[in-house]
Amino acid sequence: MVDKKASKIRKYKVNGAVLASRLILLALIIASTLTIYNNMNKNNHVKILEDSAFVDENGISNMVSGVKDGGVYNSPVEPTVNANVKKITLTKDGKEIKFRNGKKIKDFGNYILTIENSRGEIDTIYFDIEY
Repeated sequence: MVDKKASKIRKYKVNGAVLASRLILLALIIASTLTIYNNMNKNNHVKILEDSAFVDENGISNMVSGVKDGGVYNSPVEPTVNANVKKITLTKDGKEIKFRNGKKIKDFGNYILTIENSRGEIDTIYFDIEY
């Protein structure tokens, strides 16, 4: 004769173990995804800059002065681009805006300054203005 109570307990333990293993697997997937996402957010532009011949170890570009890559500013900045540059693109919060060489940028936001020199080499400077 089969004990129904023992059978239910065994079935519950198996289902509980399956549920626990699935929850652990889900937690690992979520943790891995968040780790990858955080590393991309923190290091995405740093990896690009490490490959750039225009940026030194302090994040300072030789194609532009007045702003540092990765810089966070609480006052206006005044980027000045070298004369051998043929194309300059400035975006604020993902939207392209007009860039004037040496003009102060004072509106808060996330900026990306992309500079192309006469040889077609590109440098990208990421900076934020926060008040």
